[in-house]
This record gives sequence, C-alpha cells and structure tokens, in this order.
Amino acid sequence: MDFSKLTFLELSEFLRFHNVVPEEPTLQTQEEYIRLAHELFTSLQSDPQAQYTPPVVDLFLAQQFLDAGKNIPQKYPQSVLLNLTPEQKQAFGEALNLDPEDPQFNIRLIRVLRILGALETYLPIVPPLVCPLISLENDTQPLTWELPNPPQPEDPESEYAKITCLGEGNCFFHAFLRAVDQLYISSYQTPDTVTEETLRRYEEAAGKSLKFPASTLRPSRTSSTSRNPETVYQVLNRDKYGQTMNKFRRTYACTFRQRLARFIMSDDSARNLVLQLFPGAYEIALDETRINQPQLTEEQVENFATNQVVRYYAGRIGESYRSIEPDILILLSELYNYDIYILSESKLEDPNSFHPFPDRDLVSVIRGPHDLRDLQDPRYSDPNRPPYYDSPNRKAIVLIYLGGVEGHYDLVVRTDPEDDQIIVTEFGPEEPIIETLFEYVLTTQFES
Repeated sequence: MDFSKLTFLELSEFLRFHNVVPEEPTLQTQEEYIRLAHELFTSLQSDPQAQYTPPVVDLFLAQQFLDAGKNIPQKYPQSVLLNLTPEQKQAFGEALNLDPEDPQFNIRLIRVLRILGALETYLPIVPPLVCPLISLENDTQPLTWELPNPPQPEDPESEYAKITCLGEGNCFFHAFLRAVDQLYISSYQTPDTVTEETLRRYEEAAGKSLKFPASTLRPSRTSSTSRNPETVYQVLNRDKYGQTMNKFRRTYACTFRQRLARFIMSDDSARNLVLQLFPGAYEIALDETRINQPQLTEEQVENFATNQVVRYYAGRIGESYRSIEPDILILLSELYNYDIYILSESKLEDPNSFHPFPDRDLVSVIRGPHDLRDLQDPRYSDPNRPPYYDSPNRKAIVLIYLGGVEGHYDLVVRTDPEDDQIIVTEFGPEEPIIETLFEYVLTTQFES
C-alpha cells in the first residue's frame, strides 16, 4: 500500500481515527504521516474486526486495480465525474469494485481515480520545483533575455542581472529573503567592526547561537566581556566571519519557514486567506468531513475542515528543505503582499518562446501596475471587474527558475552603475522589467 498517494488530510483522518495523532493541528511532515499510516495499516491487518477510513479503503481498491495489471488510459475532469449517467456509474463500479448505489459513489470514484493518476485536478499544478544543494551565493551574473524587446532600466548605465542564492531545498526562501528581508541582506556585508547587539539580532532571527571560529573576532566572543550589548568586536578574519554568516542564512531560512507555518495556523487572517485562495480544497474537506464524521454539527464540520486545510498548507511551508510548489508561491505572494514573478531561464534564453513563465498558475495572483491593468484580463472568466483591478499598486520581486532535473531559484536584480555593492531587489510598478512582464501576463495565451 503506497500511502504517499493519499493527501495529508486523508492520512491525518486515518491516524486520528485510531488515536495515533492528536486532534489539534501539528507541524508533523507528510513523510512522518506516511510512515505512521503504513505502520498502523500493518498492525491492523491481523485484526478481522479492524476499521478503516474511506480513503484507505479506496487506496486498497486502487492498489487491487493496479495489481491486476489494469490501467486507465485517460484523465477525467471532476465536473464530469460528478454528473455520471447510471450506465457510466455501472461501468466504473465494475472496473474499480465500487458500489454504484453507494450515496458517496461519485466522491469515492474521484478519490480512486486521483490515486490512479486519472483525475484532472481543479488547479493544474506543475511538478515541484526541486532545489539541489547550491553553495555558490551572492554572485552577480548577466541576465540572458532572448525574447523580443528586452526591458532596459531607465538609467542606461544600469542593467538587470541575476544574483545566485543558496539551494538545499530552501532556495525559494533564500531568494525571497535575499530580496525583502533586511537582516538577511545585511548578513552579506563583512564589516570591519560589529556590535554584540547586532549579533544578538542575528541569533534571535535564526533561533540559534552564532559560533565564530577562533581568531575571527577581537575580543573573543566567548569572553565574559562580550556579553555586554555595547561590546564592539573587530573582525579579524573576514573569510571566517563570512562562513559563519553563511551558516546563519541556512539556519534562518529553516527557522523562517517554521515560524511562518505557525503563524498561518494561528492567525485568523492568514487562515481565512488560505480558504479564500484554495476554495476547492476547502469544499473537498467539508464534503469528506460530513461523510466521515457524521456525528459533528455543521459548525464543527466547518472548524474541522478549516483546520485540515490550514494544517496541510502550513505543514508544507514549515517542512525545511522541502521544495515549494506553485500553490505555495501563490499563498506567499498574498501573505506578504508582493507580486512575485517567476521566470523560466530556458524560456528567457529561447527566442522562439512566447512568454517567460514556467506555468500559468504562477501568474494567477499577480496584480501588476495599476495603470496597465485590463478589464478584459484573460486570466479571469468573470464578466465583472477582475479581482485585483481596483487594488493599489504593490511592490514586485522577480525570481528566475533554473529548470532541469535539479532546478533552482535565483533572484533578478538591477545593478547600480556607480557602486557595484548596491543592487535593487524590489521593484515598483513603473520599473521597465515589471511593465514588460505584466504585458506578457495580459497577452500570453497559456497552454491548457
């Protein structure tokens, strides 16, 4: 039984049914739930009276179908599966060993087909953008743009470039923090002197003490005099200081993810944003809770489903070194109120490409410059105003995705012609690269 084919919600339901995990939301990872579910299933097999939740039963039916050497040669949209004729129900029931008279036949059929990879999801999701271990960082490189009309900064002496960021599965967060977090950005500076107060700010952010090798600072930070916040250290070894700051950034990215996950689970506005952005997931959680927890009142059903969905998204964010999928990028964009443009390096370098984006989902919540917005925005079928048409401008950051088997995020910046130590990482609505990219958002006919 491959429990990795069940969702976080389905796994937690099975584990909670048997009191393996608590009712309250936790930050346990999907991998941990898969392991626990497999151990629980193995322990129950010797008990003929054992009870299983519907998702586990459906996983078993899907496994039986595969073990018989069968396959389903096409994918079905959920809208079709919810409106089957009696003849179609009968055919699916016979093929998958489901009872067409079951009141929950359609929901169970959708779940089995999803497990078998034969379901078209309501939100097309591209494969996770996997980050390898990248140790080279903060190296500014030219931005190759082979598409028509490459944007040029207003200052002809400036140029758009990419700056390399750490990888290790947290590469999106390293790029994001490199763009917007002043403490993270300051860690790249190697000063002649640094105060104890500054070092404590780094430690508080990372949730871990900084350990400098011997002969890095004077006085030594291990001495009793160093615990005064006003102590000023002389940096003796710039390389060793930089190595310690590199460790700080790696730790900070993990801590940032975990704190953000806890915030999403506990803050009412963040929880409501999750439900607003992912109504399909919430509706599925509501339906499954009503089916599997019939003793709950409607208010309890809503609370239970909300916790399930919020836990699912928070858990994916909080799992350090886990690569980030497009739906998480959408959530982060709205949480931090930034337009986040993700560019594909391979498409930027292909003069025959029609647009620079890896996938349509990655532009779904980009608001763009107010003056350039279009009432006929092709991203939305609603005949009324697009959802962001009247919203104020907001800053934007631009990340570039290096594709392939092992992908990676770097940050697009604008260099300063007079000082190579100064780079611009956040862009306003009148920035030429933002105007160009939003034009692509409005004119591109994405592949379906």
